[in-house]
Amino acid sequence: MKSLTSAVLAAAFFSASLADVYLHFPRGSNDRCDEKSNDRNNDERCFDSENNAAGGYAICDKEMFFYEKTVLPIEWYSQHGCGNGATNKNDPNNPENVHCNIVIQLGCEPDFAQYAAAGETYKLTDGISLGRPGADRPEELQANPDAIYDTFGDTCTQKRPTSETCAKQATNDATCDTLNLANERGTFNSDTCRCSRRKMQTYCYYEPEAYWLKCQARERNKGLFTATQNPNNNGGATRTRQEPNSDRYGFECVEERDYWPYWHPSPWRDLVVFTSDTGLCPFYQSNSQNVMDKCECVAPEGASAEDQAKAMFNNQQVPCTVAGFTWKCWGSFKWRKPDCVLSSAQSDNALGRINSQGDNVDKADGSRMAHYDWLIDDDLIPSGQEQVRCLIRLRYNISTADIDGEYDVSDNNKISQNPVYTVGEGNATLPADQAMPLRMAINTAQYGRTFQDRTYVFAIRKRPAELRSKTIHNLSVRGKRGNIAQVRNCVEYDFMPIQLSVNPGDYVHFQWCGSEYNPNGNAGEGRAGTDRTNIIATNAFDTNIVTPFNATEKFPQLFSKEDLQTLAWLGQKPENCYTTTQMLGEKKNSGNDPKSCHFLNGVKDADGKPTSYFSHIAKVAGAGVFKFMSSRNNNFTNRSQKGQIISGGASAQTGVIVGAVVGSVAGVALVGGLGFLAFKKGVVPGVGGGKV
Repeated sequence: MKSLTSAVLAAAFFSASLADVYLHFPRGSNDRCDEKSNDRNNDERCFDSENNAAGGYAICDKEMFFYEKTVLPIEWYSQHGCGNGATNKNDPNNPENVHCNIVIQLGCEPDFAQYAAAGETYKLTDGISLGRPGADRPEELQANPDAIYDTFGDTCTQKRPTSETCAKQATNDATCDTLNLANERGTFNSDTCRCSRRKMQTYCYYEPEAYWLKCQARERNKGLFTATQNPNNNGGATRTRQEPNSDRYGFECVEERDYWPYWHPSPWRDLVVFTSDTGLCPFYQSNSQNVMDKCECVAPEGASAEDQAKAMFNNQQVPCTVAGFTWKCWGSFKWRKPDCVLSSAQSDNALGRINSQGDNVDKADGSRMAHYDWLIDDDLIPSGQEQVRCLIRLRYNISTADIDGEYDVSDNNKISQNPVYTVGEGNATLPADQAMPLRMAINTAQYGRTFQDRTYVFAIRKRPAELRSKTIHNLSVRGKRGNIAQVRNCVEYDFMPIQLSVNPGDYVHFQWCGSEYNPNGNAGEGRAGTDRTNIIATNAFDTNIVTPFNATEKFPQLFSKEDLQTLAWLGQKPENCYTTTQMLGEKKNSGNDPKSCHFLNGVKDADGKPTSYFSHIAKVAGAGVFKFMSSRNNNFTNRSQKGQIISGGASAQTGVIVGAVVGSVAGVALVGGLGFLAFKKGVVPGVGGGKV
């Protein structure tokens, strides 16, 4: 058994450090919206990521979509790793310094809607205000969420616009904002005599508000290990060891975020869990809500608000029924069990590619981050509908062996906050240089620590009739505009995947979505602040020489000329562009001009608005290797947005139709009943969480 001193030393390195995690494809938000800065403005807008403010991708003007039964690659990186990537935990040449899990979950509109208030028309949203009433929103906002407040200065009396003019200007603002309630009222700038809109708080609407109110009313699980932390009991299950005085983050339930599998009903389906200990897989899979009902205390239909609150307070069956209420077990998705896979290792503080070590069968090829290739299930779209809107949630946690996986409230005294230990003779009466007292940097709120990120909303669609029996591959883009310092903790542009294997007769869905809200000073080509990507053929993967469409002998005809033109030009219309002569000559370097279509500045949507969204499906017409690059994002020597499609070899999709593809993972999410994992000692599945 470890000595307490050695255990504490290990904890000082891991449990007390921040372990941020960021989704890169599909694009993770880290609570961002339309900030033209690298930092988010509001870390409470959607969910509690526990990540650094820097990071996350700004919102796109369109929602992406993916067809069912296609492979959606999910990629991320984390600050720390997950185990040693091997089942042998006693190999001195491959030590394991952290235990962890990563759980990837799916939240879809119909599943969230089950938790909405009776009579509410629920809509999944990334932040566009729905004008909903809310317990913490002023009455004036509930009654008139789009109201304009004019607070004109005195120096522009003769020039100030009317309220009507001010209201008209307000409608031209961005679709969502992240300002706090303190900045709600609009202002009149006395220097420019212009009006500004009163900004309304625009929380994401993922978990419904009624779900959070129920969590707030429910007694927290007092059987959980809390060490020296003292969660505020007034906040119910919105208070945990990690967040003892939690604010509200969107409408998520803090206890549900910190513990998995959770013991009460939740709207999140489990896609996969990567773990450093695959011996826990049977427990994870059998206790997932995919296959198991979860329970809660409910009042009779038509009960008063007071009785409903009394019922919701109970988190276990016996006190619920003694109080005269019903212990209702429901919520199972009656779905497949989540995949459970041994995680690969990743170097601490690497924030990058995975390691290929240990006995993980998926060896890293250097082109991928931590990833899970999800074969999109074909039973998610409700009957009679053509699509379902969803988002992905990634939950990450790490801990060390200092905390037993079955610790509960009775073990709280086994870990101290910032203790001082003697590592010398151990006698307090001796001189300091002999006793050697050292204060350990240990924060008991971080045993273990939960982090998360969520993607923006996307749609899962049924295939059109002509593609129902075809193999479709997704090819997209990850990253954002800027150099490596400017995009922290995001990445620079890259294709996703960098290499794609297909067969003649397959189809490729080229689709990407950047943002119009990058900081204007970020490095890059084309109009400031914008993301744009195209695809053009090159002679070789290690060159930057473009192959013209008419040079058919230079590259294989994998796609038609029409497809190649669309991928290169992105549908820009001549009336929005300078002439060819101008772009070849006097306007050659006019990168910030909207009419410089050679910089892809002329891309517009159906309404004539600039857009970074692009979608095109092309049939693979032949065999060979198609090498390509983006003409705009390839400042050679420091950036290289390139990729290749290999046709005629083994299809990347061939072997995965029967189930999801599991990739290597760089970081994973928690261990034993510390933070993310429902501890086994006090949980009775289907009955309730913890001990009281």
